[in-house]
Amino acid sequence: MALAQATLAQARRDLESVDDGPDATELAKAELQVRNAEAEVAEGQRNLDASIVMAPSDGTILEISGDVGDLASSSFITLADLNRVELEAYFDETDLDKVVLGNPVEIVFDALPDRTFSGVIALVDPVRNTSFEGSTVRALTSMDTGGVAMDNKILIGMNAAVDVIAAEARGVLLVPIEALREIDAGVYGVFVVEDEVPQFRPVEVGLMATSFAEITSGLSEGEVVTTGIVETAG
Repeated sequence: MALAQATLAQARRDLESVDDGPDATELAKAELQVRNAEAEVAEGQRNLDASIVMAPSDGTILEISGDVGDLASSSFITLADLNRVELEAYFDETDLDKVVLGNPVEIVFDALPDRTFSGVIALVDPVRNTSFEGSTVRALTSMDTGGVAMDNKILIGMNAAVDVIAAEARGVLLVPIEALREIDAGVYGVFVVEDEVPQFRPVEVGLMATSFAEITSGLSEGEVVTTGIVETAG
C-alpha cells in the first residue's frame, strides 16, 4: 500500500513537471502513469481492507491458531464474551417434561460450592443425545452473572451441577416424604398423632421433592405426623 502511494506521488510530480509546455506524447505518458498509479493504490486499499479480520461481536480473543504467512482455510481465532456464561447440560430423557425453554435453573460450580447462580434454559436440542452413559437431553442454560464472571473465577470449561426448577411453592405446609402413605394411585394419607395414638388421615399432595412433600389439604400447621413405629428392646 505504501509503495503504491509513493508511485502515485511520483507520477503526479512527473505530470506537474510537464504541465507547462510538454509535447502531447509526454503529457499522455505522464497522465497514463498517474492513472496506473491510482489503480495500484485502489488495488492496495482493497487488499488492505480484505486483510482486516472483523469480529462478529464484542469479546476477548482466547486463542489464535495460526502464524503470519499461514494460509487460513478455516476458523483460526477463538473469541468469547466473558460477561455472558452459557453452560451445556445433559439430563435424563425421563426429565424431558421439566427441561423446557425458559424454566429457571440453579447452578453450582464444583470450584465454587458455596455459591449458587441462577439462570434459565435457553435452548433444548430437538434430537436425543446417545452416549455410553445412556439416552440424554442436551440443553444450553444461560447464567446470570451480573457482568462479573471473571471476578468470580468462572473459567471456560469448568464443571457444574445444574438443577432445573420445574415448579415452585413458597410458604406451604411440608411433611417428610417418609410420612406419606400411598393408598392408591395418586391418593395419599399420613398418620397424625392424636392423644399419643397415630390416626390415619387422607391428605391432598401438591409438589413432591426428594425429602419433602407439599400438603394442600387434610393437615394443619402444628399437627404431628409420624413416619412409622419402631420397636426397641428393653
